[in-house]
Amino acid sequence: MKKVLLTGTALLAFAAAGFAQTNQATTNQAGINQRAAQTQTGSYLKSTITQT
Repeated sequence: MKKVLLTGTALLAFAAAGFAQTNQATTNQAGINQRAAQTQTGSYLKSTITQT
């Protein structure tokens, strides 16, 4: 389950980067039952989520 969540989150981050070509999103997660959501509107934005 953990690998599925991390893989899904990584795919979502890369898909978002493909649509917003100048934006950067990074998500790092460790542990169990982690959730993360990132929304960026505009250009040249950077977002980082770290959960442990």
